[in-house]
Amino acid sequence: MKNAMLIGGSVAALLSFGSCVAPRILFEETLVSGRTVKYTLQSTGGKLYDFQTRICDFDQAGNETNCGDSTVLQNVTLRRPTRRF
Repeated sequence: MKNAMLIGGSVAALLSFGSCVAPRILFEETLVSGRTVKYTLQSTGGKLYDFQTRICDFDQAGNETNCGDSTVLQNVTLRRPTRRF
């Protein structure tokens, strides 16, 4: 739970620093069994975002191929995490 709140707070802080929001925000990328897994947020307008994952294979030259996108959550609002003691 703390991890999700930390990620949400980090993304909200990142969005507040820029005057122009990118259409897709990459906030984590990992390499698993020769594939890349990317976690992104994409703006759907206003303060709503879609949480998406993208999984790609590598070819012999090291380029990403056979990419598949999945929307995990739709119309998510970001908020700052609350402290609990």
